[in-house]
Amino acid sequence: MNKLLFLFLCFFTSSVYSQESLEALGTNPKLNRENPVSANRTIDKNYVYAIDTLRLPFKDDFSRDLFKKFNATPTDANVSDTLFHVILNGGAPDIDTAAYMFDTTYHYVYTPVAPFPDSFLIDTFPIPDLGTRTICDLDAYPVTCITVTVWPAYNTDDTVGTPANPDNIYIITNPDAVQDSALVYFVAATDTLSLWQDNFAYLNNDYGVNPPTIGVVTFDGLDENGYPYDFSTPFTYGKADYLTSKPMFLGGFGVADSLYLSFYYQAQGLGNEPEAEDSLVLQFWSPSNNSWYSIWNAAGEPLDTTFKQKNIKITDPKFWEDGFKFRFLNYSSLSGSFDHWNLDYVFLNSIRTFDDTVRDDVAFQYPTHTIIKDYVSMPWRHYKWNAPSLMRDSVYGYQRNNNQAGRLIGGNNMVVSYNGAVQTTISNPNTPSISGFTDFSTLFLISSPFFLDTSVNDTCAFFDVQISHNTTPDRLRTNDTIRFQQIFADYYAYDDGTAEAAYGVQGLGALNPEIAVQFDLFQPDSIKSVRIHFTPSANNLSSTNFILTIWGDNAGKPGAILYQNGGLNFPRYNLGVNGFYEYMFDSPYLLPAGKYYVGWVQTTTDRINVGFDKNINSNDFSFYNSNGTWRKSNFEGTIMVRPSFVFEKDNLISIEENEFENIKLYPNPANDFINITGLDNISDYQVAIYDMTGKLMFEGNKSTKIDVSSFNEGVYLVKLYNNSSGSAKVAKFVKSN
Repeated sequence: MNKLLFLFLCFFTSSVYSQESLEALGTNPKLNRENPVSANRTIDKNYVYAIDTLRLPFKDDFSRDLFKKFNATPTDANVSDTLFHVILNGGAPDIDTAAYMFDTTYHYVYTPVAPFPDSFLIDTFPIPDLGTRTICDLDAYPVTCITVTVWPAYNTDDTVGTPANPDNIYIITNPDAVQDSALVYFVAATDTLSLWQDNFAYLNNDYGVNPPTIGVVTFDGLDENGYPYDFSTPFTYGKADYLTSKPMFLGGFGVADSLYLSFYYQAQGLGNEPEAEDSLVLQFWSPSNNSWYSIWNAAGEPLDTTFKQKNIKITDPKFWEDGFKFRFLNYSSLSGSFDHWNLDYVFLNSIRTFDDTVRDDVAFQYPTHTIIKDYVSMPWRHYKWNAPSLMRDSVYGYQRNNNQAGRLIGGNNMVVSYNGAVQTTISNPNTPSISGFTDFSTLFLISSPFFLDTSVNDTCAFFDVQISHNTTPDRLRTNDTIRFQQIFADYYAYDDGTAEAAYGVQGLGALNPEIAVQFDLFQPDSIKSVRIHFTPSANNLSSTNFILTIWGDNAGKPGAILYQNGGLNFPRYNLGVNGFYEYMFDSPYLLPAGKYYVGWVQTTTDRINVGFDKNINSNDFSFYNSNGTWRKSNFEGTIMVRPSFVFEKDNLISIEENEFENIKLYPNPANDFINITGLDNISDYQVAIYDMTGKLMFEGNKSTKIDVSSFNEGVYLVKLYNNSSGSAKVAKFVKSN
């Protein structure tokens, strides 16, 4: 189906029936990151990564991140550098001021006496001491160079008989070659654990429906930075994501070795359905022919909730070579997160058969996000108000037996830790026999009255949770354990931080839509802000205003307006790895205990798209008003809105400054480094940097220049404190890309 028609039908259907709709994402905020390539010269300060060669077997179920990392720094032990120059003279760099033309420049000689008065004699360059130079192209690596005849980048004239020689020099404004240089970093291949040499496709736990193991790789129309490949028009179409294996040693293999490559795949998943003209393609690389060959493809189709498996024998001798690679790619609309394919459990090995389709593997299928009731996250102080009542009674682990035979599942444990110290271990004593090819779940009962250690004094607490099982034999152990952090920051969250769709509401007639999310408060507290993940999808409404609003309760629905910001806000897109932006209230507002609703009132009837998490269903707490009546959302999932409360970290801003009163922090916003001045006369101080959830990002003694290049976009707190005097100061800076 044409994508514009698809979007129109979504809009038309929602307008007729419910005024709320879901759309495909326009970007993927999980992938947003800075492009490391220089804007002025392509290879300047660029990194060239060596790729190691693998041996069989090749096996990846995407339960771990085995993508090659492109995050080297100049000081890494495996990094060396080379300085390349534009102009070489005899193989050595020419002088820094060198500039030449590739065509003739002239030396004019004027002779004012007989026998040739008023005539010019023209001597052409090059002159003997110039001749040829080697000119190199620094726009791409590998650097290519050619040796050419060059001329000076100027013309001259000279009058015979005058002292000056020449009389005038006319510099050419834009010479053909100017000396310049580019520093290139070379990264040796030391990451022997990675299997893939690129990262265009999206590794995640969110898009697969009934995957054979936890983790899939998703192909769509977004690049490795989470943005559309081509947003010039909605109709752009072509090759999109690639997933390329590292080269492998296949030299010496032959037909008798029975090489097979198998994999699971699924169209759409929780994403957008690929149409018939869209496809997922598998290609093989022949090193001797220096070419890719298409081996298999699947045409787009509606969602099949069962992953399909393909098993392909490598029979052509041109692939039995050292340096063989394979890759998956998709043909897709290039203007957004459309036409999804999910890939799982890629396995290449010898001595296999066409019917080798059974994996002797019991694996987790889905992540678990929380061990507290209702929320994925909540403020730590609020949890401590009534900790026993806020714990879940039980937690499920979702698993699958990928073998055709029944298996006994043992070693079922859930371990909760804080800073490495175990708080509790919960075991499931049952080891039932699970039939072959069966999805199942394991129940972990959280014995009353267990609750998390409330003596922890952190403003923000992070508890580590690990759930595991153990079966023997088992082909792949990496998918036998799942881990997550139970986060207590300053906000409430129903969502897992990842959007699979964009949610919006269209106003009916002249009515402006309203969206609200319900939260419960055990005791009174002051709300200070709301974090919202807006996404542009097909509608970029970054200039459309809305009013931040808090409603009271009216029989389980939003009631009277309690508070509204005095000013107008507008959607902020693609901020940080999870795409949330913190909208501050004009001043903190004290809320009573009980139900309340946080969201916004739009100033136009337009649909503003907000991130929508399809993996966690909290639509009982999601409300919209498009025609004067509040309704619960009809879509299963979670609107990504997080109310934030005043807590101890905010009071750091008012700490007495004392000897830190003269410090300055620059640049602000910062990209790679922040510098701190005004500390020369302070001998005993420390620096700590926190993100806005309270997570410690950096800590060091007497630091005046701090590398923040790896930080996500957003606002950070820099705390300076003196252990001896007890004085401190907190400043804010913005990390930008």
